[in-house]
Amino acid sequence: MSIPADRMSPEERRAGASLAAIFALRMLGLFLILPVFSVYAKTLPGGDNLALVGFALGAYGLTQALFQIPYGIASDLFGRKRVIVIGLHSGAEIDWVMSHNPNVVFADFSPVGDEHDSVRSDLDLAMRKLLQALDDQGYRRMAFIGWDITSSRSTTSISDRRLPAYQDWMRAKGRYEPDLCRIGDNTEQSGYELTLNLLQSGARPDALITGNDNMAVGAYRAIHESGLKIPGDIAVASFNDIPVAQFLNPPLTTVRLPAEEIGQNAVDLLFEQLSGRSTPKCILLSSRVILRASTRGKGKSGVK
Repeated sequence: MSIPADRMSPEERRAGASLAAIFALRMLGLFLILPVFSVYAKTLPGGDNLALVGFALGAYGLTQALFQIPYGIASDLFGRKRVIVIGLHSGAEIDWVMSHNPNVVFADFSPVGDEHDSVRSDLDLAMRKLLQALDDQGYRRMAFIGWDITSSRSTTSISDRRLPAYQDWMRAKGRYEPDLCRIGDNTEQSGYELTLNLLQSGARPDALITGNDNMAVGAYRAIHESGLKIPGDIAVASFNDIPVAQFLNPPLTTVRLPAEEIGQNAVDLLFEQLSGRSTPKCILLSSRVILRASTRGKGKSGVK
């Protein structure tokens, strides 16, 4: 990614000019000195001696290789390397990234504390908005299938906020039932298996919330195989609003998370770092509940 000159500090401009000069000298040697030497080698003392010519070329190549060392060191010291780290990561992974490059923005995830730039969806609020939307439609016995820090193959040592947000909201309403909360992996297969086990246990809810739309795909299959109808027997709602969500049968009610805006804001945070901002920022983005026919929306889409 190129950086406009007006966003670079004087020190960074000088460092960039120095690196460009070093690179230009290397290219001058590669594309000018070497071809000229090859053409006029025979006119030089010992030029008809292939061994001496080979030795000279080898010496030149060695000097270029040695010249790469200070160039690489200078690049590491003065280069404008910035990294956007996407998704959930453990504390050990974060420490490893920061030890190699402290100029980091975390996207779709905020590490514990306030020491790093980050941008993410407010999943606590998103879950509360979805639960309230279902509550407004008359659902009271709402189940949740998702993932946690110990079961998911996709994340390590990090808790997804949807699970505790669901538990807190349901407890506050006096409706939390441990049997209606099932934890596995954030995959279609896990969504299928968790939903099937839930239905076979006899603890059938009015509505089922899945941690993401992929899990909802598996849940749909389990519900259909159990001879139940969506939303007549059990409603389904989810998160992400992936493209396939509106083409499921029935179309899936889901929370639209601002993936594109997360990426845009992550890049903006990088530019702010490059402009000299030193105070870390954490950006929380809002979400929207997209009501579709998998809940009691009478087949009409809507936004809350």
